[in-house]
Amino acid sequence: IADTHLRYHPQWPAVIVRQGIVLIDDSAVSVWADRANLFESTVERLSVETRVNAQNQITLDLEGTVNGPATDGLKILNESALVGIVGPAFADWTATGNLETDLRIQMNLSDKSVAPAVNVATRWYDVDLQIVPGNLSVQAVNGEFDYSTSLGFSSTGLVGELWGRAVSASLEQSQRVEGEKYDPATSVLDVKLASQLDMADVSRWLQLEPLAFVSGQTTAEAGIRLARGEPPLLTVNSELHGVSIDLPP
Repeated sequence: IADTHLRYHPQWPAVIVRQGIVLIDDSAVSVWADRANLFESTVERLSVETRVNAQNQITLDLEGTVNGPATDGLKILNESALVGIVGPAFADWTATGNLETDLRIQMNLSDKSVAPAVNVATRWYDVDLQIVPGNLSVQAVNGEFDYSTSLGFSSTGLVGELWGRAVSASLEQSQRVEGEKYDPATSVLDVKLASQLDMADVSRWLQLEPLAFVSGQTTAEAGIRLARGEPPLLTVNSELHGVSIDLPP
């Protein structure tokens, strides 16, 4: 096949196979392609397989490596079946830069009550992020950011720049009750940023009049907590070492 739209599930975006092979053997269907496209990204080593399991149910297994703009990574989170799992956590985020993604999806096509198993491993290369809520603009993000339906979100070595200064970032998934397994309905996602800040930048960001009396530089941590059914919670913590407050007489 060549230049073919492959729709494998109504809740997932179609893949355009530039050149590939389709093998049909009774209920087993295999699609292989070295060149394909997902949104604006290039898909390499694409494999889509359907099989019949021991319960006589048809299962689907999709794997591939996706290279392209970071906006496509957000589209996968916000415009696929994942939106029912992650909710609106990333709905208002924007991104520019390059992203490399390893994607694997396993679904039971015979029994819709069985939730899909999804594993998304992403590698970020000089990505600029606009984080909303919080209105934080983080530039030159590099590192790894993963999602799986068994563990939720996680990150490794995420670094970038906030207001021209180095910043470290992390994503941590946790349950409301310690020790419980990951459940997207009750799980909490914490996005954490740590950096050295200039209080002039903080004043412009928060637009709070009392900060006009504050000057200097200090270390600080910002956090955005995302929980289903609750408004996002923004917190900023600092011991304010290195900060001066010029109070009026």
